[in-house]
Amino acid sequence: MYGVKTCCRCKRELPADGFHFYIVQNTKDNLRSSCKECNGSKFSKPKILVMHGYKLCSRCNRELPADKFHFFANVNTCDALHSACKECEGKKFSISNDIETHRVCIKCGGEFPATKEYFSVHKGRKNNIEGTCKKCRNLQSAQYREENKEKWDEYDRQYYKDNRDVIIQRSSDYYKDNRETVLVKVKQYGISNKEAIRAKDIVRSRKYRANNKGKLAKTQKIWLATHKGIRNIWKQKRKAKERLLISTFSSKDLEDCLNFFNHKDTYTGLPMNSVSQDHVIPVSKGGHYVRQNIVICEKSVNSSKHKSDMETWYRRQPFFSEERLSKIHEWIGLKNGIQQLSLI
Repeated sequence: MYGVKTCCRCKRELPADGFHFYIVQNTKDNLRSSCKECNGSKFSKPKILVMHGYKLCSRCNRELPADKFHFFANVNTCDALHSACKECEGKKFSISNDIETHRVCIKCGGEFPATKEYFSVHKGRKNNIEGTCKKCRNLQSAQYREENKEKWDEYDRQYYKDNRDVIIQRSSDYYKDNRETVLVKVKQYGISNKEAIRAKDIVRSRKYRANNKGKLAKTQKIWLATHKGIRNIWKQKRKAKERLLISTFSSKDLEDCLNFFNHKDTYTGLPMNSVSQDHVIPVSKGGHYVRQNIVICEKSVNSSKHKSDMETWYRRQPFFSEERLSKIHEWIGLKNGIQQLSLI
């Protein structure tokens, strides 16, 4: 227990503690000789430990639950509650309309529990939660971003530029802590959005090729010069396959094909800069060099198709047309999935 100390000014005997005397380092008891009141201050009150979830009323000193049943709301305090309880403010403790267990969304009209799981926090609103549910708020944000796409893209680019190191470090830390979860999500996204990802890759690849034609031509020239052996092997393999296949396509057939498709690309329907002949059934899969298996197209489109199945590949392209596909079927003599014309 603390002892008793006599103030040198008012001569009162007071507890020798830090609540009644200032603490100093140059006295025997580490307390000032005069009390706090004689120095123009009030005796400080000892700090009272309050249980978690409770609040001490500043007037009646009662320990009450820190909720809106017992205290009025005040957004300017750290706990968003008044310091004095409702009874000290002249009101009674009661369950009022200030406290709600459910809330109706002002957008969709749905009724949800008035919790942070369904509504965002907004100080100043009733019960400090939004009037719009999180689902409607997210849809509203997505719609706004779509309508102001250029503005948001510019903002995102600038934000990334200003915070690049922080973003990369944060992403790296998250990946290290949640590696398995991230890999599972990436795999699931890849499976469920396979076509969309492929379409984006094709668009990105075409855009890159269009913007870097000179660079790609130079790279291709270097590769062809340094891989002559591999090129020769590919050519010999293709020639060997072609020798075993039927080859009856003539210049007249080529002219007929050009006229049939109005001298336009078979797949895109656009004028061609460099005409190439495409095997509907690839040579690698036994496609013959005959009238019913050859169509004309742009060289880049032919390269894109490579050795894919024609219809499967064509339906994935952004320039796909059901009308042109029907015309291709007519040219190759395909009706109801059955070849109508002879290959020879």
